[in-house]
Amino acid sequence: MPQPRLSAIALVCLATLAPAVSRAATWSVDASVSDERRTEVTADGSDTTETVDQSYSISYELQIHPTLTFTLDLGLDITDEINEPDYDTREVQPSVEMELQGPWWTLTGSWETSEKSSHDPEVETTRDDSWQAELTMEPAGEALPDLKLSFQRDLSKEGGVTQTVDTSREASLDYALGDLLDLSFDLRRDTTDDRVNPDSDTEDRDYSVDISFDREFGDRIKLEAQWTNERQQSLTLSDDGDVLQRDDSLKNNVQAQITFDPLDDLELSLDREIDWDKDLEQAAPVEVTDTWTGEVSYGRSLTDTIDIDLDYSDERKDTRGAEPGSYSITRDYSAALDFSPLENITISPSFDRSDQIEWFADPTQATDDTLDDTWEIQLDSSFWNDQVAFTLTRTWNQTTENGERTTNERNWDLELTLSYEGVPNLTLTPDYTYTEDEDLLTDTLDVERQWEVGIQYELTLGDVTTLSLDHTYTRTHTDPAEGKSTIRRDDDTDLTLSFTDFFDGMGLELSLTRKASDESEDDQGPTVDYTYSASYDWTLLEQYDVSYEYQLDKKSDAEDTRNHQITLSAEFLEGLLSVNFEWELDQQLEGDRRDTHRYLIEVQGQF
Repeated sequence: MPQPRLSAIALVCLATLAPAVSRAATWSVDASVSDERRTEVTADGSDTTETVDQSYSISYELQIHPTLTFTLDLGLDITDEINEPDYDTREVQPSVEMELQGPWWTLTGSWETSEKSSHDPEVETTRDDSWQAELTMEPAGEALPDLKLSFQRDLSKEGGVTQTVDTSREASLDYALGDLLDLSFDLRRDTTDDRVNPDSDTEDRDYSVDISFDREFGDRIKLEAQWTNERQQSLTLSDDGDVLQRDDSLKNNVQAQITFDPLDDLELSLDREIDWDKDLEQAAPVEVTDTWTGEVSYGRSLTDTIDIDLDYSDERKDTRGAEPGSYSITRDYSAALDFSPLENITISPSFDRSDQIEWFADPTQATDDTLDDTWEIQLDSSFWNDQVAFTLTRTWNQTTENGERTTNERNWDLELTLSYEGVPNLTLTPDYTYTEDEDLLTDTLDVERQWEVGIQYELTLGDVTTLSLDHTYTRTHTDPAEGKSTIRRDDDTDLTLSFTDFFDGMGLELSLTRKASDESEDDQGPTVDYTYSASYDWTLLEQYDVSYEYQLDKKSDAEDTRNHQITLSAEFLEGLLSVNFEWELDQQLEGDRRDTHRYLIEVQGQF
C-alpha cells in the first residue's frame, strides 16, 4: 500500500533544496496533492478505487549574461491507485527540462521517464524513457537561414528487458531571399530497434525541398510559383541490418498562378499545377496529373438598388500513367442578382451550373458527362417596424447524365420571424419546407413536408430574477414513392429560472428540459424524456466558493438516473495555496441499480 507521508517527505526535501537554489538565481516550487476515492455499489457487492496523485516541480532561472538565460525545471509525478478487491498499482514520472536561450538561438534538452508497477505478481513492471534535444537558430537579418535540429530517443522496457528503442533525427532549414523567394529543406530519419520480435526493425527516411516565388507587378498583377520535391523511404530490416522490404516513392509538384485585376470589379486568374508520382520500387510508369484552371470574377453595384455577381471557371485535367488515364473538362457558371425596389424588400435570383465531361484512355469505358443546373429566387422582407420578417425561397435543381435527364428537385422554404413591441424578448419563428425529389429513370417521386415552430422568450424581473423559455415543435411528413408514408413529431422545451445575487454572492438556477418524439407506422409509443436540474453557487469572503448541483433524468426508454455534486474550494496566502473538495453521488434508479460515490481532496501550493 502506498504511504501518504511520501508527499510530506517530498515537500521537506524541496524546501531544503530551495534556499541553496535561491542564492544563485530566481526559483519557485510548486506542489499538488489530491486524493480521489470512487466506490460503486451494486447488488453483487462494491468495488472501490482510490487514486492518490502527487505532483512536485522546481523551476530555476539564471541570467548568465544580458543576452543569455539558463532555465531548469525538475518535476516529479506519482500516481497510486488502490483497488479493492483488485491489485494496487503505482506510476512514477520524474522529468528534467533544460533551456539555454541566446540572442538568436535556443538550445533545449529534456529527459522524462514513466515507470508503472503493480502488486499483481503476474504483471511485469514497465518503464519508458525519453531523451530529447533541440537546437533552433533564427539569426537576425536575412544573410543567414533559419535552422532547426532535433534528436529524440525512446526506450521501452518490460520486466527489466528492453523491448524497443526508437530514435528520431530531424533537420529543417528555411531561407528567404528578400520578399521574392523562399527556400525550405526538411530531412527526417526514424528508426525502431525491436529487441523482442526478430527481423522487425524499421527505418523511415523523408526529405523534402520547397521553393516558392511571390512577386507583385504594380497593383494589378500578381505572380506566384512553387516547386516541391519529396522522397519517402520505408525499410523493414533484419537483426543483421539487411533490407527485407523497401517502399520508395518520389513526388514532385509544380504550381504557378497569375492574377490580373484590370478593373476594380473584375479579377482574372490562370493557374497550372503538375503532380508527378513515381514508385521507385515498381516498374509502373510515372503518374502525372496536369491541371489548368482559369477563373473570371466580376461583381459591382449597377445602381443603388441593383448588385450583380458573375463567376466562371474552367478546369482542364489530364491524368496519365494511372489506371485508368483520363482527360476531363469542368466548367462552373454562376450569376446572382440582388434587387431592392423598396427599403424593406430584396429580391435575389441566382443561377449555378456545373458541367463536367471526362474521357478515359481505355476505349471500353464510356465518356462520363454530368450537368447540374440550379435556379433559385429568394425574397426577403420586413415590416411593422421589423416586428415581422420573412424569407421565401424557391429552388429548382436538375441533373443530366450522359445527355439524359435523371433527377429533378424542387423546394419551397418559408421562414418567419415574429415579435411584438408590447411583449419584449418574445420571438416566434415559424418555418415551412416543401421538397420534391423526382427520379426520372424510375419515374418515382419522393415528397417531404416539414413544419417547425420555435418560441423564445426571456423575462427579467429587476436585477435578480430571469425566466427563459425555448420551445421548438417540428412535424415532418415523408411521402416516399416506395414504402409507407410516415409522420414524425419532435417537441423540445427548455425552461430556466435563475436568481443572481439574491443574497450577497449567491446564485441559483432551476431548469427543466423535455424532449418528446413520436413516429407513425413504427408500432411504438412516443418517447418522452425529462431532465430536472438545479445549481447553487455561493462566494463567501471572496476566497471561499461553494456549489451544489443536482440532476434527475427520467427516460421512457432507458433507466432513470440521479446525480448530486458538492464542491468547496478556497484560496489562502493571496492565491499561493488553494484547497479543493468535491463529493459526488451518481445513482441508477431502475433496472440493475447502481450507486457510485466519489470524493476528491486536492491541495496545491506555490512557493
